[in-house]
Amino acid sequence: IQLIIRFIDIKRAFETIDREKLLRKLNKYGLKGDVLKWIASYLSNRTQQV
Repeated sequence: IQLIIRFIDIKRAFETIDREKLLRKLNKYGLKGDVLKWIASYLSNRTQQV
């Protein structure tokens, strides 16, 4: 039996999210106007902790 263990650095995962790319994708999927502005505001100047 082979056992594979992987360690995932979840903390660093949040640092790698391209927020502009995320907002473009949300726009592509139909989020527009005030909703998209609210999400952009929510994501700006925030730190994430896990």
